[in-house]
Amino acid sequence: WFNEQPRLTARINTVKVSIEDCLKELEDLDWIVEQDTYIPEVVYIDGHQGHLEKAKPVLEGHITFMDKGNFFS
Repeated sequence: WFNEQPRLTARINTVKVSIEDCLKELEDLDWIVEQDTYIPEVVYIDGHQGHLEKAKPVLEGHITFMDKGNFFS
């Protein structure tokens, strides 16, 4: 598993958008996302269209890319 690329992880900014609305927004963009089992604000992005940094949810601050471990500090 050392040679595997880690999953792309993002945090939903619940100050700006609800979890449900953000998940719908990502799915409407044809992104393949999976919500974390234990931390609802964490989503795994397994597939996406276009450039991540130019995507509307990123530009509007609805999601921020970070490792899941950051939630425990």
